[in-house]
Amino acid sequence: MQERFNKLKQVWIHYGKTEPHWSVLTNPKYTPSEINKNIKQFYQSGEHNIKQVESNLQKHNHTLTDKIILDFGCGVGRLTKACLQYSNEVYGIDISESHLEIAKKNASQAKYFSSSSPNKLPQLPNNPEVIISFMVLQHIPTRLMILQIISLLNILKSKGVAVLHIPFKIDSSVMNNENTMEMYSLSISEVEHLVTNSKCTTLEKIPSNASGEKCPGFIYLIKKM
Repeated sequence: MQERFNKLKQVWIHYGKTEPHWSVLTNPKYTPSEINKNIKQFYQSGEHNIKQVESNLQKHNHTLTDKIILDFGCGVGRLTKACLQYSNEVYGIDISESHLEIAKKNASQAKYFSSSSPNKLPQLPNNPEVIISFMVLQHIPTRLMILQIISLLNILKSKGVAVLHIPFKIDSSVMNNENTMEMYSLSISEVEHLVTNSKCTTLEKIPSNASGEKCPGFIYLIKKM
């Protein structure tokens, strides 16, 4: 499992060196040749996503405000930067040090950590009260994804909430396309099994086509008991 994790790490380190922003949002506007004139829009998209997270949390009497927030798979800090508008204690974890270097420049107030284990997260100063992972878990092979979800729910503070985007299906046309990133899914029943075994409960499953119509999924709002 560690060997598979290390291979994945090298893939994302390469993305971070060659096309860091495009690897976070695969839009032609964010390729290396176009990113400079679209960088503002790139980070504004993160603000939009986090505002939606806050809105969803508030429906269940939760909030990002003044919470310890973890952005898992933070990449270049697209969401991390937006989270800093709500809290002074924001952590970012990523598998790619090359992405993290950019994140540190764009959202320097956050604290960043490099992931090096398939089943153990980096040691954080404090357990997070909110965990956010958006369009990240889909790029982690299924067995590794399961281990990462378990680890995330394990460190989530009691009464805290995890907001996890997870596709439940990847169309075969996507899986067989050599020009796309590797994509993985997890069934609803598998996610619910992990939630229950981690002494958590699902507050809401919000349908999401964030990864495209051929990769439907949910944004799971998961509360630690």
